[in-house]
This record gives sequence, structure tokens and C-alpha cells, in this order.
Amino acid sequence: MIFDLSEEQREFRDAVAGLCARSAPPARALAHAGGDDDLADAIWAELAELGVMGAAVPEEFDGLGLPAEVLAPILELAGRHALAIPLLETLAVALPLLTLTSDEELRRTWLPALAAGELRAAVQYAPGDPVAFGATADLLLLRERGCWSLVPAAAVEADALASIDPARPLAKVRVADVARVPIPLSDDARDAVESSIEVGVASALVGVSARILEMTVEHVAQRQQFGRPIGSFQAVKHKLADIWMAVESARSASWYAAHRACVPDGDGELPSAVARVAAVQAADLAGQDGLQLHGAIGFTWEYPLHLWLKLARSLAVEFGGPAASIQRLRAVAVPAV
Repeated sequence: MIFDLSEEQREFRDAVAGLCARSAPPARALAHAGGDDDLADAIWAELAELGVMGAAVPEEFDGLGLPAEVLAPILELAGRHALAIPLLETLAVALPLLTLTSDEELRRTWLPALAAGELRAAVQYAPGDPVAFGATADLLLLRERGCWSLVPAAAVEADALASIDPARPLAKVRVADVARVPIPLSDDARDAVESSIEVGVASALVGVSARILEMTVEHVAQRQQFGRPIGSFQAVKHKLADIWMAVESARSASWYAAHRACVPDGDGELPSAVARVAAVQAADLAGQDGLQLHGAIGFTWEYPLHLWLKLARSLAVEFGGPAASIQRLRAVAVPAV
């Protein structure tokens, strides 16, 4: 089976890639991830103007009506460029929740504004969890015992927390119970949201891993030892080959999972769980071996490798982490009898 993006999806992905290359090049990564709010706002506005936030939103809610699988390569680009904006939370959580809910009023109230890029979402996946972008989001989504609710930012108290990852600033949030608006979902819709989260995390991690690999290849091609580039050493080549295989396997898994989630009556739970586990493993391998091959320079602040190493660590534990996906894998692959 040959699986690839359609021509329309490829053109959309390439347009976003061009925007990221212009507005978030590697040279600006440190400033962007370091809390440059003006830069983050500018990138968000450009993505919204391009139609990224509304890509998978139905046309009746002012979206483009594209299949949700188009978001996988977009979130991969967000990871590749270490974008310090809540694109994952908005595209992979907020929009699926509000698209799949049976509450028509919620859909009409929130979807057009989200599709236009006027709102940014933050997510608390489990009670008490620190919330990425919790202090700056316009909308907070809460998950408790598998059920979801929505809270406008005006009803959220947020205190900034220290975090190793500047690309995903954390906050401790407090919300009064009366401020929560339940988001009704069918069992199938709830499973689809979980699959969307897993695909989103997997896609972002693939982008992170691919960027670490790219930086490592560039470094070993230039770093000289014993009068020759260290990239010419067989042991180094083997490590790079292993990383490449892990990244490409994770990319294939994430794209396939995104595709299966869009197939009517398709079972997306197994592919999405596999995709996240594969992406976490690829990011872990890329991070460990990539840092080792960089040597001492990989530990410096001035060299931006640490941005992707930190982002890989934070994304790996978000939304229940790979343990949640492994539980879903067990439940799907070995059903109770």
C-alpha cells in the first residue's frame, strides 16, 4: 500500500512550511521559545490568515472543511520549528471536541472563533496537572474521568510555573465548578478525541525528532576529528541510520493514524496509540544519540539543540503520556472476554 498526502493536502502543507521557514527560522528559535510574545502573536496571526486553524472545521462553521488528516503534517511542522504557541491544543483537542459534540449551541458559539484564529485553547488532561499556555489561553478545556468541560479564560485563575521547556510555558490553574460548561460527547466521539490527541502528539514529536536528526547530520558533517569529519566514522553513521529509521517509521505511523481517524466507521484507536508510542520512542532515541553526537556544544544555551530536546521531553509526558496509549493498545488489541 502506498500512502501519501493528496495534492491539495501537499499544497496546504507546503504553504505552511514556507510560512514557518520565513517567520520562524532556526536563527529565531531561541527568541521565539524564550517568550517573545510579539513573535508568537505574529506567527499565530499568519497561520490563522492562511487558514490553518479552520482547515478541518466544517464549512458551516466558517472552516475550510478539509479532512482532519491534513493536520498531521501541520503539527509536524510546529514541532520541527519549536513553535511556542498552543497549536497542538487548539487543533488536536479543542476543534475535535467542539466539532464532535452533540451540543449545537456550543458548536455555533465557539467553532467560528476558533476557526478564525481569534481564540487559543489550553488543556488540563487530568485534575491537578500543570497546564501548558494556561496563563495566556482564551479557552480552557478540562478532562476529568473521561468527561470534558469548557471554561472561558475570564473564569480561570492561573499562576505561572517554572518549566524546563520555554516553548510550552506552564501554569497552575484554578476553576470554580460553576464556571465549567460540560461538553456532551458520545462514546465514539470521546474515543475519536483521544485518537486525535495521540495523533497530534505523535505528529509534533515526529517534527521534533526530524529537526534533531537534521541538526545532528549538519554537525557531524562539519566537526573534524583525526583530520576528517566525524560523520564519516562508521559508528556515527550507524547511529544516524537508526535515528532515521525510527523517525520515518513514526512518521508513517502518524500519517496512517491520521488517515484512519478520518475514514467513516474506521477504527482509529489502535493506529493512533501505536503512532504515539512510536513517536515517543523515536524522539527519545533522537534526543539521546543526537546529544551524544553533538558533544559539549549540545549542552550550551547558544546552540539551540536544547530547545528540541526539552520539547521532546515535555510532549512525551503530555496528555497522559505513552502509558495512556499503551493502556488503549491493550484494551483494543486484547479485548475483555
